[in-house]
Amino acid sequence: STETGEAIDGAIEESFTPDTHEIGTVYYYVVASCDDLTKTSNIATVTVEAPSLKINTNLNEYEVKYIQGKTATDLTFDVEYTGITEDEVIYQWYKNAEKNAENGEAIDGATDKNFTPSTDEIGTAYYYATASCEGLTVSSNVSTVTVTEIPVLDVTNNVVDITDKTVYSLASYYAKAVNIKIIGANVERATEDGT
Repeated sequence: STETGEAIDGAIEESFTPDTHEIGTVYYYVVASCDDLTKTSNIATVTVEAPSLKINTNLNEYEVKYIQGKTATDLTFDVEYTGITEDEVIYQWYKNAEKNAENGEAIDGATDKNFTPSTDEIGTAYYYATASCEGLTVSSNVSTVTVTEIPVLDVTNNVVDITDKTVYSLASYYAKAVNIKIIGANVERATEDGT
């Protein structure tokens, strides 16, 4: 009600900024007076919530494979938050030798929602991210990224039909990043009439 409120020391201007340090709901109103005239405002309800973080977009846990040097697809980790602003949320990406979200090595500069894994080195690495703010931290799933060598099709002393579906599929799968090494072999290509 507007009858039992406590006057706020120093709050005598036409505008007022409520305090947000204490969690809970507080009701505010203002009284304007001049001589014997008094006007009371409506009541404003201000609720202060405890800061919280909740995962919005998580990492996929299945393995993703890339050919060495091929650009990887971004990994994305995103959170929802209350009681804080987006600028206050700190993201950090980690690389680990084991599939868990513990004791990973923080990746320098990887402090965004999105991260592109490196494909420079052959092998398997595990990536995860954290989002933190005001003592709150949430961790993502762990994503597995495997980098392999560019495959080489080595055919020795044999006949290779380069229209063969297996070869074609292999080349398509690796985005044409396939080296075909032919040693002492005859190469046959089918013509339009099938000969």
